[in-house]
Amino acid sequence: MAIHESGYAIVSSVVKAWRNANQVLRSLPGRMTISVIFLTVSFGTLLMVSVLYLAIQTYRDQFIDSVRSRAFSLSEIAAQAPTTENIQKLFQGILLPGRIVYAEFLPATPNLSNIAPVRMRSDKSLAFEEDFIFDAHSDTVYYISAPVSASSGAAIGQLRLGFDEGFITEQTDHLIQRSLVFALVYLWALLLASISLALRMSNPIRQLQKASRNIASGHLEQELNVSTNVVELAELARDLEHMREELVARSHKLAVSEARYSAILRHAADAIITLDLNARIEDFNLAAELLFGFKSSEVVGSHFAQLIAEPVLSPNITVENWTSLCASTAFVGRRKDDSIFHLSLTARSFESGSAALVALVAHDISNRVAYEKEMSDLAFYDPLTQLPNRRLFDTRLQQAIEHVRSSNRMLAVLFLDLDGFKTINDTLGHQAGDLILVAVADRLSSLLRGSDTVARFGGDEFTIILPAINHDFDTRLIAQKIISAFALPFDIVGHGTITLSTSIGIAVCGADDCELATVVEHADTAMYSAKNGGKNSYRVYHPEMSNTAREYIQSRHALENLSKG
Repeated sequence: MAIHESGYAIVSSVVKAWRNANQVLRSLPGRMTISVIFLTVSFGTLLMVSVLYLAIQTYRDQFIDSVRSRAFSLSEIAAQAPTTENIQKLFQGILLPGRIVYAEFLPATPNLSNIAPVRMRSDKSLAFEEDFIFDAHSDTVYYISAPVSASSGAAIGQLRLGFDEGFITEQTDHLIQRSLVFALVYLWALLLASISLALRMSNPIRQLQKASRNIASGHLEQELNVSTNVVELAELARDLEHMREELVARSHKLAVSEARYSAILRHAADAIITLDLNARIEDFNLAAELLFGFKSSEVVGSHFAQLIAEPVLSPNITVENWTSLCASTAFVGRRKDDSIFHLSLTARSFESGSAALVALVAHDISNRVAYEKEMSDLAFYDPLTQLPNRRLFDTRLQQAIEHVRSSNRMLAVLFLDLDGFKTINDTLGHQAGDLILVAVADRLSSLLRGSDTVARFGGDEFTIILPAINHDFDTRLIAQKIISAFALPFDIVGHGTITLSTSIGIAVCGADDCELATVVEHADTAMYSAKNGGKNSYRVYHPEMSNTAREYIQSRHALENLSKG
């Protein structure tokens, strides 16, 4: 286990070192250093080799010229006293310094009496083999021959000399060593100079890079101050600083403009609520705070649905849905204290940057709704009893008739007239009469189902719609229930208890014979029959009822219409 961990640590270290080295090599200092080294090594080596070659060749050429000059000088000396003894002395003198390692004289003719062949050498292994170029035979000796001639031009012999090439070789070796040392010093100095130059260039670039990132991220406060001698970098730094100053100025103008518009939005007379794409509240102005009772900090970030009591908003509602939703929906708002109010919303979608937002303008329309309801009540409800009036009664009866026709069931209309109401009204006064009518309306409403309709038909007449019955016997039970309820006295404020009865006419119709005017007329006829039959009773309409009753009813309706006209 320890071996594996150690191996993993080594591999990790190698990978990390490789990544660091790769990063350094890819950086500007690394690239410049590598480029300088490559150019120096390639071109510098070629240049140094060329120079060394020329220098060495020059040394060798000078050596050969010197050797030839020396050989001809010695041949002239040997020609001045061409004796064996003199030549030996000459050879001893030139071999002693060590520059000449081989000397030989060969007479022109073997029969010369005063000159014999002479040969001296520093090493017995040396043998003459004339050279025409330096180091021709790789024996470190340069061999050359020179003729020895008398002043008359007659040939005396031939002088053969061997010059040591080691001196020149040592000089060239020293030259190569000095050149290598100079090259290494030069390369090291150039390397340091390139690294220093790269760092001087890379530092401003890093500053420019940092400044660019700050500008891109919106941090524009810090002034850009890059010191560099590189003209291009200095110009780039000036351009970037100019751009920063322009952005700062524009940001300031934009901030002032946004603050102005935000103040306008904040203090607008209308309640304005800004929602994001997910219907979460982003802005909540002062008018909205007053309208809903919430502070902005309490609702920003929460879903708009918490401010709506009706209808229930879908959590998946989108920006595109708001305009149509607000145009077709009656909203009920919820305040912080859980009170509710009628709310009107107008939606406008817009974009802020890349975000899609919705601005809602909210108004409390509770007063308008109440007024509209009041107007509706005046048009469809009796202002005294708050029961549907004759107009609304006709509308509901028509709806009930259409339902009967589609369901094959029956409906019934009950026509009620209060017995002796005129006498009570004349005796106790109209105020008492109104109180009695209100009490009768309340009692009738308490006796019937929610689906039934009780209406004030006019004066002391009331009508009832039973929209869905299975048999006409059901209507008799309801009528009897009403008569029994009227047996109980009415408690009228300021007048004590008053006993009152009613006469009820019933008309029942099915899917085939239901007409609005007919069924009401039949119920009215039956009610007149009940009154003529002794009051405080009910009658169900049948065709045999007297024509006198019909004529009376028609004439009464004509008088009512005439009085209305």
